[in-house]
Amino acid sequence: MSILQDLIINKNGVEQALSKTVNMRGLQFLDMTVSAPSITPTYLTNPGLDGQIESGTAVYGARTVSVNFLFKGKDLHDFELGCRAIHAFLFSREAFYIRSTLMPAMRYKVRAKPYEMTRLSLTDMTFTVEFDLPSGFREAFQTTQEADFSNDAATWPIGMNIPL
Repeated sequence: MSILQDLIINKNGVEQALSKTVNMRGLQFLDMTVSAPSITPTYLTNPGLDGQIESGTAVYGARTVSVNFLFKGKDLHDFELGCRAIHAFLFSREAFYIRSTLMPAMRYKVRAKPYEMTRLSLTDMTFTVEFDLPSGFREAFQTTQEADFSNDAATWPIGMNIPL
């Protein structure tokens, strides 16, 4: 089963959907997965006592968001230009937000890591970009004061326990 999705990137307040970005033709967003939360408890060790004692509250650590792509170039020149455009689209000196149209109301503040591509042919490749998610949390795309909760609104946040 295939669900058509799109990746939306927000850099410096400017939002771009991958499918609507002109110089990204040939690049297809396949899917996005987020690693499981990592919890770091704090323990104290007392000399002469077996085991450890939990001290304070456990904290959540950073996570990783993995995004899979397929790129199909028209020819070798298009492939090389596409690789440059992909780098400009996905990498930034500043952290930025990404979200998927599958869960459009939830976004992640991330920073891209280097990636390796798998060449399928002279002009086609697949690759996975891992993004650092330092906070470990996703956040709502809009606050409840900003969101339009009319019945036809595209900003209804699935999974946020807002009553019907």
